[in-house]
Amino acid sequence: MPKWNLSDQNIYSLLNSSCTKENFDEAQLLMAYREFVKSVIAFLNNESDYKTLIRELNLTYIEFEALKNSLEIRRDFCYEAKSITCNKILSFINKELDLLHHQMEFPKFFINIEAGWKSTLHLNKDIAKYIDIMEIVCGLYYLKCITTVDGKEIHFSDLANAFEKLFNIKFSDIYKKEEEVIKRKPDKRTAFLDKLRAAIIEKCKEEGYFP
Repeated sequence: MPKWNLSDQNIYSLLNSSCTKENFDEAQLLMAYREFVKSVIAFLNNESDYKTLIRELNLTYIEFEALKNSLEIRRDFCYEAKSITCNKILSFINKELDLLHHQMEFPKFFINIEAGWKSTLHLNKDIAKYIDIMEIVCGLYYLKCITTVDGKEIHFSDLANAFEKLFNIKFSDIYKKEEEVIKRKPDKRTAFLDKLRAAIIEKCKEEGYFP
C-alpha cells in the first residue's frame, strides 16, 4: 500500500492542472515542490524496509515522468516552469534511489549514531543568529567542499541538519532560511562571514603576523 497518496500532493495537482498568465503563481509552485521534497524525506526517514522505499520511489518517478510527457503535449502558458520542476523532482528521486543503493551496499557508513550522541556545543545567540550559521552552511554547500564518506555530493538538507545537531539548533524551514541568506542586500549577504574574516585578521594582529 502506498505510503502517501500522490494525488493529494499539492505539487502533483499544480503540475497536472492547466494554467494561464492570470492564475500562474511561480512562488506557489516552488513552495509545493519544497513541501513535496520534505514529505519524501520524512517518508524515507521513517520507513526502514528497502524494498518498500525503492518501490515507492520507483512508482513516484513513473508518475512524474508520465506527467512530464503530458506537459510536453499540452505546453500551456507555464510549461517551462512546470517542466523544470518535473526535472528537479525526477533528479531528486534518482539521487535518493542512489543513496538507498549506497546504504544497502555500504551499510557501515550509514549507521545512525544520533540516539547515542548529543553535541555539547550551543550557539551564543547574542553573537550569532541562526541565519549566520546558515550563511556558513550555504558557503560550504555552494563551494562543494563537503562530501559523503565515499566522495559523493551531499544534499543541502544533510549539511544543514549536521549543523543543527552540532550546535543544538533547529532551522525550522532550512530552504526558507537559505532563501533569506541569498535574498539579502549585497552589503549584508555575507555579513557573518565578514565578521569571521575580521576576527581572524584581528587575531593575526595580536600574534604579530599581520603587516
